[in-house]
Amino acid sequence: MIRKIYFDACIFIAYFHEKHTNHLEVKECLEAIKNIDLECYSSFWSINEMVKVLVRECKYRKQDAEKYAKKIYEENSLGSIKINWVGVGDSEKYSFQDFFDHITLMLINSKEDLHLADAIHSIIMINNEIDTILTTNGNHFRGLKDFIPIEPKMICAILGKKKK
Repeated sequence: MIRKIYFDACIFIAYFHEKHTNHLEVKECLEAIKNIDLECYSSFWSINEMVKVLVRECKYRKQDAEKYAKKIYEENSLGSIKINWVGVGDSEKYSFQDFFDHITLMLINSKEDLHLADAIHSIIMINNEIDTILTTNGNHFRGLKDFIPIEPKMICAILGKKKK
């Protein structure tokens, strides 16, 4: 059975931002999983979040952050990993109002202090039947029922890769 995994925005941020504390770990993880039977998914929400963080927090020029986003969009990949893009849900059956109603419920019902951005990722994953997320912030998703947060360091450890 092929496993679906969703890439959180922080994976893209760490991949491109060489000073990120998880940069090497993310690169090693992607190298390690390229030969595993995984379907890798993400959303334009992840890419938009990446651009925002690179510009506002990492002080990248807008043009540079946009260049990274365009590269991912055009190549449908991160490094050698193919990325399948998913939306918030089937637009014929799932309205914008439904989306916001679900986010509100997710925020109200979460056992932990769930961030709005992570609630959006969670709703996208639920609507696309993806239960596993690759993230450097696994603790953000631990309070959510039926979600499996996996951090790059876990994959590296399981597959025998050591952090440099």
